[in-house]
Amino acid sequence: MKKGLILGLLSAGFSLACVLLLQPKVEKNLLRSEDEEEESGFYKSVMQAERAAYEYNMLKDPRTGKIPDGIWNAELREAQSAPMKPFRNANDLWVSEAGGTETTAGASNNWQEAGPYNVGGRTRVIVFDTRYNGTTNRVILAGSVSSGVMRTEDGGNTWTRVGPDQQIHSLTSLAQDPRPGFQDTWYAGTGEALGNSTSGTGAFYLGHGIFKSTDNGKTWTPLTSTQGGSLTSFDNAFDLVHKIVVNPANGDIYAACQNTIQRSQNGGTSWTAVMGALGGSSATGNTDVVINSTGTRIYAAFHSRNTSNRGVWASTTGNSGAWTLLGGNANDTPTGWIVNESTTATWGRILLHLVPGSENTLYAIYENGKSQASPTLQPELDIFRCNVSDIANPVWTNRSSNAPSISGSFSNLRNPISLQGGYNMCVAIKPDDPRLMLIGGTVLFRSVDSFATNTVNWIGGYGFGSSSGSTNNPFGFYPNSHPDIHCFAFDPTNPKRLFCGNDGGIQVTEDITATPVVWTYLRNYQTLQYYHVAIDPESGKNNFFGGAQDNGSHYRDASLNMGNRPSYRPTINDHEMVGGGDGVSVDIGKIAAGKQPLYLGAQTGTMIRDDALNYFTTTQVSIRPPNDQLQSNPSSGYGEFVTVFKLSHANSEALFYVNYNRLFRTTQASTVTQTTSNGWDRMTGVENAVNAAGGSTIAIRTIDFSWGPYLSSHSMYLGTTNGKVYRLDDYLNASVTTSPIDITPVGLTGNVQDIAVNPNNDNEIMAVVSNYNATSVWWTRNAKAATPVWFNAEGNLTTPSVRSCVIVAKKTGTTTSSEYYIGTSVGLYSCENMGYRLEASQPITWTREAPALINFSVVTTMDYRPEDNVLLVGTHGNGMYFCELGGANFNPNNPTALNTIVNDKNFIRSIQPSSARGNFNYLVGNATGVRNMSVRVLDIGGQVVYQNNVAYADGTLPLQRFAAGTYVIEITSDNRKYRSLQKVIKN
Repeated sequence: MKKGLILGLLSAGFSLACVLLLQPKVEKNLLRSEDEEEESGFYKSVMQAERAAYEYNMLKDPRTGKIPDGIWNAELREAQSAPMKPFRNANDLWVSEAGGTETTAGASNNWQEAGPYNVGGRTRVIVFDTRYNGTTNRVILAGSVSSGVMRTEDGGNTWTRVGPDQQIHSLTSLAQDPRPGFQDTWYAGTGEALGNSTSGTGAFYLGHGIFKSTDNGKTWTPLTSTQGGSLTSFDNAFDLVHKIVVNPANGDIYAACQNTIQRSQNGGTSWTAVMGALGGSSATGNTDVVINSTGTRIYAAFHSRNTSNRGVWASTTGNSGAWTLLGGNANDTPTGWIVNESTTATWGRILLHLVPGSENTLYAIYENGKSQASPTLQPELDIFRCNVSDIANPVWTNRSSNAPSISGSFSNLRNPISLQGGYNMCVAIKPDDPRLMLIGGTVLFRSVDSFATNTVNWIGGYGFGSSSGSTNNPFGFYPNSHPDIHCFAFDPTNPKRLFCGNDGGIQVTEDITATPVVWTYLRNYQTLQYYHVAIDPESGKNNFFGGAQDNGSHYRDASLNMGNRPSYRPTINDHEMVGGGDGVSVDIGKIAAGKQPLYLGAQTGTMIRDDALNYFTTTQVSIRPPNDQLQSNPSSGYGEFVTVFKLSHANSEALFYVNYNRLFRTTQASTVTQTTSNGWDRMTGVENAVNAAGGSTIAIRTIDFSWGPYLSSHSMYLGTTNGKVYRLDDYLNASVTTSPIDITPVGLTGNVQDIAVNPNNDNEIMAVVSNYNATSVWWTRNAKAATPVWFNAEGNLTTPSVRSCVIVAKKTGTTTSSEYYIGTSVGLYSCENMGYRLEASQPITWTREAPALINFSVVTTMDYRPEDNVLLVGTHGNGMYFCELGGANFNPNNPTALNTIVNDKNFIRSIQPSSARGNFNYLVGNATGVRNMSVRVLDIGGQVVYQNNVAYADGTLPLQRFAAGTYVIEITSDNRKYRSLQKVIKN
């Protein structure tokens, strides 16, 4: 994560080339407030807890408070059984299923990638194919936390997601069988005890064991021997796999799991514990394993709190009971080694590394429990070197006094080295030079004498300099690098060329020995994890904005609002980083007075305004409501981890901001600031309705509005974390004490993650619930009634977590229709004219969109522009996508009464007969204020097969030529106050 939001100057020590590659020509300055300070290690742990609570509460079963056992497999099986839209296969043929025969595109939507190509998501592992030669073999595999396995065949220029979608979570390790004849076999390990965004709060979002590929990483299948157990209980040794290695001599697989080293001697069919056993704390059982190049030595390391096996061990066979303790089992064995089991001063994660070409030298580094933050200023890492020529008599050297710390240059979370609880921690040695050693934490340090002295270079991650940012480049990053280092991989054909994986994807340097080191982002590694996305409201302009976990807020400048594209983002899908931190809600205002506001934020309450049209000359301004009006959280921020705010569809100056149960309104969005005393209204009526007691237990999670130019009949809809749906009428003029109307469906439980309003009829809304084992999709056509009639619209998707929804208005020729989209934990789905099927008691079938592109990605967020029917999708781990749906039919402001009446006999007395071969008749009543009616006939699939506007009088529907079957007759009054529905059978 970006640890501060201030922008500063580039260090004068960098070359002009580095400056031009990374930064705009004019610096920006971002307002910094007291709650946006650099993160300490304690603050990092608090933020992890905040994020964990947010995501865990979004998913847990409302009845049990836990994530259900086996839910990922269950939702994936259900998703795989859903029909798919046709898609283009690798041969550029339209097919309706994987391996299927050629078909026509039919009603398929043409989905496109929207990037970002120039920044990626958190990457935990990178491995070169052992046969990589830079020409005929350029295969590299990488592991992104939410995206699974990514693969490239061109050395990193383009990447393809190859892991089984929605199966490989929390990827931690990749290993290839190095033996000739077996090198197409790979293994992938999953599960994180440290740092995973959904671990904590009493339950872990554990891994799915180990996966295997036998076609050089192109396809993957789970090893059934490593599956099973509860998703939220630490009850399987393979719940948390830290490392996998394959013995180059015999192909034995070793897995460093939580508190145990497991071995398979039959390709993963079965496993045996060769050290340790399942048990102990899932948070303090970190292990590591390495094997020398001949397969004659296996080394293992255990966490300090594992009192039975803690320390570093060696074996020549890898058999149970055949391990020799090298050290680390007690204090000062070797000298200076720390063993402290207290909760305040204990070392945790431990890593081993053998020196290439000199495999009698082993390094052990571990998190030592100290704090680099002021006032202690101690490196959080200890370094030990061991001569293992004779494992019965190891010779240790303590180099901890030379752990990365640049004298006179203290910087919180940067220098001395910070590991953030051991999550950001990795080590590598240059293959042809055992003296050049790299250690990564939040930043990347280099030693040219393997830390024999305290001379080190700061070469990546955060920028160097004081914590004030005065010598940091914008966003505090080392040029073209990213903080929070997780892994390294040297190019087998060029030992100077290094790949570095971190929270910002993958960067590469052509010369790791250079001063300064010059980094380049690997492009097309589309792995960002979005919380929210926004689309430019100006018709025809596909400019997009997104707030992403770990990676701030990025803007896709398709229409060159920011000017010609600079060298650091040369293509349309290269995004401009507008803000740091964990990105949250984002929005884009309409153009006015030569400006187009961008609204962005960061975790726990921050909200900022920028300007797309004057981006390089505009100072960013903090605009959230005054702090004394906000409820704080444990991280000293305000509100939930993902800050929620949204612009009105009707008025680009009307902005709403959420702080738990509190809702704030401003109608001066383009000018308001945090210090403006009268710029924000606190909507106490909403606040008291949501949770009169206050506090942080209940929050507003989503907001949506009526569309079109504002009318007093417009409404705002709100969904909450405790399963409530509210409507606030005339929301721009309502007094601050006005209470919203509770229109919650009977039976709705869980977190209402999103609400969608029909752009042409704000009486029709859809609400989705994100929790497992809760009814997840709800729909009503009379949301403005005192007690709306709601329908369960889950259809064939009863298992997935549903995160987002949109209602699309379309017109094809003379036929109008509505399309419904839901974003789920297993992909994007759509159906058409859903309401008519629900009202006719017919089943709903959701069809999977973009099966070859989005596939089973977690679709967390969507935004929609009805003027030209562009739909934008944000995924959690695979970036963003968009589609020009076509057939725009935006006719807003059809006045909708607040109490629409369905099947009122005063409007339509009867529709008869219920079954006939020919004509069906309707008889009107004497409803006042009605002069005309819209009469439609829909087939059982929801398609409009007849439509006519007629006077308010008795009439006949001639259906003689219609095919036999079930139809729905719908009659709506011209003032939208009345609506009658009747299911009939045509014989």
